[in-house]
Amino acid sequence: MLYQVLRSLQLRRRDTTTLRRIIDEEAATNQTRDAIVESALALLQDDVTRLDTLVTQLGTSPAGTFIRRGQSNFHDLLTKLSVAAKIAR
Repeated sequence: MLYQVLRSLQLRRRDTTTLRRIIDEEAATNQTRDAIVESALALLQDDVTRLDTLVTQLGTSPAGTFIRRGQSNFHDLLTKLSVAAKIAR
């Protein structure tokens, strides 16, 4: 009986240690993810702003329309990254 009690304590300690390690690794992963999102957001905002000025110079050709549609997609992506960055804080 004493063996069972000691074994149970040993297993509980092992499980607790494993759980702490998993929680710490998850926190580190979350911090890395958040840093990547914020970095990507900052870089993309600068690039999209520069593209906005260039896109205004395009005419009404099919290529211009295609590029404006892509630019709109970039703005959608920035909005989503901005929301993700706010959630991460």
